[in-house]
Amino acid sequence: MDVKKQRRRPDLAPATEIHSRLTAVQRAFYESVYEQYKGDVKRFLQRQGLQADVASDLLHDVYYRIIRQNEPDKLSEKPRAYLYTIAINLVRDRARRRKATPVIYDSHNEHDSEMYVVELSPEKQVLVSQQLNLIKEAILGLPERSRQILVLHRFEHMNSKEISAMIGVPLRTVQRHLNEALAFCQRYLDRENSEGVGR
Repeated sequence: MDVKKQRRRPDLAPATEIHSRLTAVQRAFYESVYEQYKGDVKRFLQRQGLQADVASDLLHDVYYRIIRQNEPDKLSEKPRAYLYTIAINLVRDRARRRKATPVIYDSHNEHDSEMYVVELSPEKQVLVSQQLNLIKEAILGLPERSRQILVLHRFEHMNSKEISAMIGVPLRTVQRHLNEALAFCQRYLDRENSEGVGR
């Protein structure tokens, strides 16, 4: 068996101080949850723009994070939501460490694995900055629940089912909030841009 692959599998990882603090029952519980949801979590990580090998490494970190936090009650109550939250935090930590530069790309094209940095003229940079400020204002003007769902969908790249599982509301409710939030933001942008042209 490939030793490199072996190190990436939590159930085959060398014993650590974290593991040593857990009972056999606790280890079995965490490993069973991990095995059940690891496919979903890896796909979720890849939808954040990560390559498969990087997603696999972070998946390994997800496992160690759940045993380090050692919150079996929370994990058993909403396992998928709990794991997605950990995964999101790990992606954010990784981005902060790498000091990633924002890029413009089509988040809806799942077949494009590369992101291309767009060079903008100073004039277009001003326009983009203005539009981004308007979008921020529109999002801040949303009701709290709608804002949360829109941010998870647009900026964390979570689909409606993942959001439903994470925040514990029905799928139809998520979709309704998302549609209303998008419509509100579009109306806000149209109104502000229209007023800007008339000034």
